[in-house]
Amino acid sequence: YTAASVGLPNGSANETLTEAICCDTAYRNYAEPNGFFKFPDVHLFQAIDSKSVTTFYDSVCGLPLFQAPVGRTFSDWKDDTTEHGWPSFR
Repeated sequence: YTAASVGLPNGSANETLTEAICCDTAYRNYAEPNGFFKFPDVHLFQAIDSKSVTTFYDSVCGLPLFQAPVGRTFSDWKDDTTEHGWPSFR
């Protein structure tokens, strides 16, 4: 996906969504589009083990950012994520 294809303001067709969100200071206040985790080629909930904690990494620099679910069940985390439109890390 490009920054332009998902509707980021002034998004460039030459910049990937990952580059825009993680590296471009013009998009510092943005995240991936609401519901991106449900895009057909993402399938977040099918891609991770529901019986263990998953570490999420910055896709550009590789640093660990979040772990989920922590302090709640996978089902509760999935419900929060679906309700809010973005993975819920708290």
